[in-house]
Amino acid sequence: TTRKNASRNHHVYRDFMAKVVSQREVFGKGSIHLMLHRLAIIGASAIVWRLVPSITAQLTALQPRQICLISWALAKAKVFDNDFNEKLVLWLQSVDPGELSKLDAAHLAWSYARRAEIAKTENQSPLGPQELQCLRRLIVVHGSSSREQDGRVGEAYISESHSSSTLLKAAADLFPKDLGLFTELSDTIRAAVEGDEFSFASQELTALWISTSIIGTSHRT
Repeated sequence: TTRKNASRNHHVYRDFMAKVVSQREVFGKGSIHLMLHRLAIIGASAIVWRLVPSITAQLTALQPRQICLISWALAKAKVFDNDFNEKLVLWLQSVDPGELSKLDAAHLAWSYARRAEIAKTENQSPLGPQELQCLRRLIVVHGSSSREQDGRVGEAYISESHSSSTLLKAAADLFPKDLGLFTELSDTIRAAVEGDEFSFASQELTALWISTSIIGTSHRT
């Protein structure tokens, strides 16, 4: 997927995608989330749709980090399947936020914020109160802590600024009226930056600015 200007009509691309679908068991449970992530990145939504039934059937057997990335991938590809969503909601209601890394939480929160955004523009049903309650708890647990607590220091450092900005943006999108939540997350980020725990790239700074704008607009209306 790093090749540029590669045509989707190229026979190599078509042959590979056909094998992805027909031989999906080759990827197994250990790497299916990574395959979906790359398919979403290149915009292969049609292929993602064809893989959804298989993914849905094995969802509860996957690791939390896999489920979070799969949710991200489907949202990125704009693939919203009712059966998958129903299973995902049940999992969301049962999972302990502490079982997830901060990056996992960011992937999951972003995916739901994306769903909520598309639901508004396409007149789809909004997220339910139970989903929102679970998501708020998830964001509070991981957004109010500037460091991972499970010892994965290397992974945490690499993803820290990205995860923090993503969680803040998801909070603004999902809970634009919740000034208390936004303030808590913002204070955590500010303390981390002042403590030189991490810095932000331009894309992450843009997410922070948009988040602040969303909250500001929400409280002016």
